[in-house]
Amino acid sequence: MNIFEATTSLTLTTDFHKKPVDEKIIGLILHTGTHAPTAGNLQEWEFVVVEDDAKKEALSDAALGLRHVKIAPSVIVVCADLRKAALKYGKRGELVYAPEDIGGCAAYMALAANALEIGFDIIKSFDEEEVKNALNLPENVRPLIIMPIGYPKGKKEDRKINPFENVTYVNKWNQKIDIDFDPIFHAMADSKPKNK
Repeated sequence: MNIFEATTSLTLTTDFHKKPVDEKIIGLILHTGTHAPTAGNLQEWEFVVVEDDAKKEALSDAALGLRHVKIAPSVIVVCADLRKAALKYGKRGELVYAPEDIGGCAAYMALAANALEIGFDIIKSFDEEEVKNALNLPENVRPLIIMPIGYPKGKKEDRKINPFENVTYVNKWNQKIDIDFDPIFHAMADSKPKNK
């Protein structure tokens, strides 16, 4: 699967098989996340991989009772080290750059998971204090994303995507972009030699 296929086929998973995800696959997902760009190359991410059932239950409770957090074989909590973010950029680092950077990191992880045929979800709505308490996070480490991962159960549903042409302007607001393009992965597939 190339990057364009990984991006455009990306869907979220809310039901998982019980089969555990191999630690090497988890490592590859985390490794990919650490290649996301960050403000000033801060790389302020911290990860907690949760496989303990009681801790997954606590994370599920913190995430408004979302069932798939507790049934996923693994849950990755993506956090930001606010002390590191503030060291270079002060409050703006803590409040703006850290959440932006962690979002980019999670996106890279999602693409890696999808390319590896691992299901995942990106959960942003949860009680941060409950998560901090459940995982014994230090004061300077803020949990920003809960990512349950595992082998998906059932068929993935396609997401409805608003075409970029509907939300893109050139030079000024309300001057629509007009691009004639073919998604590059179609062009790449057309250019590959055909087996006879």
